[in-house]
Amino acid sequence: MKNTFDNISYKQVKTLLKILISSKGNDLEFIQRAFEEKAQYFENTQIFLEDLDLISVKSGEINLDRKTQKFLWTNISDDNSLKRLLLKRLLDLRNVYSTEILIYLKKFEVSGENIVYKPTSKNRIKDSGIRNLFIELELVQFGQNRKTYRISDNFFSIFSTYLQNQKMSPKELQHNLRKKQEIGDLAEKEIIKYEKKRLSHLPELSKKIVHVSLNDVTAGFDIISFDSELFEGDPVMRYIEVKAVSKYDMHFYWSRNEIETAKEYSKRYFLYLLPVMGGNLFDINNLMIIKNPINPVFNNTSIWGLQEEQYKVFRRNY
Repeated sequence: MKNTFDNISYKQVKTLLKILISSKGNDLEFIQRAFEEKAQYFENTQIFLEDLDLISVKSGEINLDRKTQKFLWTNISDDNSLKRLLLKRLLDLRNVYSTEILIYLKKFEVSGENIVYKPTSKNRIKDSGIRNLFIELELVQFGQNRKTYRISDNFFSIFSTYLQNQKMSPKELQHNLRKKQEIGDLAEKEIIKYEKKRLSHLPELSKKIVHVSLNDVTAGFDIISFDSELFEGDPVMRYIEVKAVSKYDMHFYWSRNEIETAKEYSKRYFLYLLPVMGGNLFDINNLMIIKNPINPVFNNTSIWGLQEEQYKVFRRNY
């Protein structure tokens, strides 16, 4: 019996998108002929991309969504970016595949440090379509014995966001929080290395860099480092808050304590936004450093969006 994802592959999707972004025309028959010279299952691929709102088909023409077109102009050759786009659309709770995807991903359970699924022989065949697509998109990978599957580290942040929109067991929540903490800790260590390299011409200062958050998580910053230039012969401290962020929208969480600390230290306070590449790797070349970030970030809503996640509630006059 054929299942929804049996005739869908990443190769087909990329082929059709590549044709659409490079073609001068948008005639449906022309696009189909060009596609079938390179891949199979045009109709399945077309419907799949329509369902994800990436393309539209009307009056014999096939067109890319405007945002998708803009994205593909710069990212069509970047598999990592394209896979991320597809995963975000697939894990959107509003699409036609959401129920089937939820049923499949709910089969994964926390096991030690991983989220795994060990299917029966029957389910291995039944799940083959969606499983193979998720393996191609690098959300799922084989376990050690190839009879189990695990959520990969590459796009764990997307899976984490998906979980947050679902009902989570305490065990799943604990694993999710632990994974985020692990990535945050690794990001701080990466910045420690970066700072030591930045101050390599001042070895005495480099030795004095302090990883504050190892001993005090209430400080409002993670690292004490120094400016690369002295002021009247004295070192100038910089208080660094490290955020492991998505390279696509740079989103992060900024606590009230951190915000108040940023106000207190003003020009001496720095946000280091370090993009996560997946697999516990970071894009240090695209590190964003923001000095005195209250005005450039917190008070600059034309560039940075702000969203309240929690409120402190208390009873007055009590």
